[in-house]
Amino acid sequence: MAYRVIDLFAGVGGLSYGFAHDDDFEIIAANEILEPMARAYCANHPTVKMYAKDIREFSIDDLTRDFGLRKGDVDIIVGGPPCQAYSTVGKRREDDPRGRLFTEYHRILKEVRPKLFVFENVKGLLSMQRGELIKSIVALFESIGYHVSVKLLNAADYGAPQIRERVILVGTLDGREFSFPRPTHYNPELGIPAERTAPAALKESAEASDPASAIAGQTDSTGTTSQAETALKPYVTLGEALGDLPSLKTGESATHYATAPQNDYQRLMRRNAPEELAEHEVPKNSDRLVAIMEALPDGGSPKDLPEELRPASGFANCYCRLWWNRPSTTITRNLGCPSSSRCIHPKDPRPLSTREGARLQGFPDDYIFCGSRSDKHLQIGNAVPTLLSEALKDAVRAHLKGSR
Repeated sequence: MAYRVIDLFAGVGGLSYGFAHDDDFEIIAANEILEPMARAYCANHPTVKMYAKDIREFSIDDLTRDFGLRKGDVDIIVGGPPCQAYSTVGKRREDDPRGRLFTEYHRILKEVRPKLFVFENVKGLLSMQRGELIKSIVALFESIGYHVSVKLLNAADYGAPQIRERVILVGTLDGREFSFPRPTHYNPELGIPAERTAPAALKESAEASDPASAIAGQTDSTGTTSQAETALKPYVTLGEALGDLPSLKTGESATHYATAPQNDYQRLMRRNAPEELAEHEVPKNSDRLVAIMEALPDGGSPKDLPEELRPASGFANCYCRLWWNRPSTTITRNLGCPSSSRCIHPKDPRPLSTREGARLQGFPDDYIFCGSRSDKHLQIGNAVPTLLSEALKDAVRAHLKGSR
């Protein structure tokens, strides 16, 4: 019998992607308040019951009425409450009400009582309130009987062509420590595995001066190579992820692939793809903005531009070109806006297309997004990379089967 899963703050299904594509799991219900996101989730998960409403209006009563489920009948809850209040991109607001939605997650855990939960959020959560917020969240979940394990994971370590660090909390009722997935990839520029270590000292570091740093962990910098390390693969680069997609100029779109799949990542993205390429389009930019993008070298920033082309304002990561032979930096909802965080294509004078953003998040080419271009970019930018979800799913299965 498959493990029953509930998907909260579901978005378009990034965090639950691995669970949705494994017969050992069945996602029975999801909650998402934004209508275009809920519609996209339903388009990709037609068998899942979607509760498209405020999380405050969702409860065990919905599951009892529609499925006959009661407390203890659900095996897993996954979800990442909106993270804008914790993000390190832009201004953080500790009074943002979205930063308190973890209390709704806690309420549903109390009502549903799953065997295990997966809670995801941005790296910025670790430094909010000088590290006290993450400790409070863990204590809240532990107060209702869960043993909570915490780790900072980088999606690139699991095969995503993107540097994207996320805080993962896993709570279990069986009292056993959760074993997070071991990295499968490493950063070849460092020549060592890029594994982030977990905070075994979460409860032991009351006297530590910076508990959030203890949670984040440190990268191993020994420079030694063990037998296990040699099995790791180098990071998947942006070029490897996007190289089969056709070149575009500003305002253009394309519906045919440039080449056959050239590597395993491209084959994975095109496994069930329709013959016609979808969502490979970019907005039209001004002549001056195109001139700026044309003048940028691979990985370049405004400091690399002639003085007459340098933008008068903007943050350090604005008007920046990505690297072809490295993973992408973190994709955001502004992936189509060159004046926002680094999102300019390494070779073409334009920002990323919608499909390229989806590729860098690990969504295959048959994945559906709904609404306007800005709606679709929000759906992509807010998601968890699917390769990270796959790794977490495997670790969850190993834990649950070990407790049987």
